[in-house]
Amino acid sequence: AGNLSQSRSFTITVRYNLGTGSGLERPVANESIRRGTIYTVSFKLSGGSSTVTNATATLWLAPVVNGVVGTEVATAGSGTTPGNAMRHSFGQYVYFWDTRTLAPGTYRIRLDLGDGVTRTVTVRITN
Repeated sequence: AGNLSQSRSFTITVRYNLGTGSGLERPVANESIRRGTIYTVSFKLSGGSSTVTNATATLWLAPVVNGVVGTEVATAGSGTTPGNAMRHSFGQYVYFWDTRTLAPGTYRIRLDLGDGVTRTVTVRITN
């Protein structure tokens, strides 16, 4: 019948909706926080992304000195969330960030959802 078989490829990029800004909620969203405490870092997906419960979300930390962002490392979690991976719990993604080993100063936290979108907040850690 003259039918031809062809294949094509294309890329689909999925981007998560967190609303405005980094999506991270207080107390870590552009705050000054005290060293030596374990903080809850959290965010909620919104819009069409609100039903996603299995996104891979990780947190990364870099010092900021004189406006220059230093080398990024995985955040240090507490016992319930070791490593830097967040977990989904009760409609939000949560992570327990341990600041006990950090020196006072300014840091950039980057939330990575693997979707190519850069989401960062700057946090000042005090004694």
